[in-house]
Amino acid sequence: MGTYNDQRFRPLIEIGDQVSISERVHITCIERIRIGNRVVIGSGTYIGDHHHGVYRGPEQSRPDTPPAFRPLGGGGPVIIGDDVWIGDNAVIIGPVSIGRGSIIGANSVVRRDVPDQTIAAGVPARPIKQFKYATSQWERICADGPKDTLLTPDEELRDSRA
Repeated sequence: MGTYNDQRFRPLIEIGDQVSISERVHITCIERIRIGNRVVIGSGTYIGDHHHGVYRGPEQSRPDTPPAFRPLGGGGPVIIGDDVWIGDNAVIIGPVSIGRGSIIGANSVVRRDVPDQTIAAGVPARPIKQFKYATSQWERICADGPKDTLLTPDEELRDSRA
């Protein structure tokens, strides 16, 4: 059990096999963080499942309360799939899930889910490429395309056979 001011938490951090965590990586957890197998985390990365303060809902933190005295909360679980590569200085704040085989670009801020086999980059991080099994290539995702342009590997193979 962990405590912060008068709050009590039961944080759970799970780290898979063959994970490489570089220097200056900061992981903060009050709920749950899961890092899959064979994940590489670049230097200076921050992974957290909470904020200093609550900024949604009826009981929001006030700006005249020093951050160290604001309650922890407002986030959610961070789930990082197997075979993910996280570039240097990335920031990952829950609730978020990063899919299997994905790549997070250096200096990116991840606040939304990233599908399997997707390269996401930027502030905020957005999907920019997805691996296509039909061509064995990472292919650019149209920025103005519909949200359903991201296909699962099974959907992609089914479409390529049609």
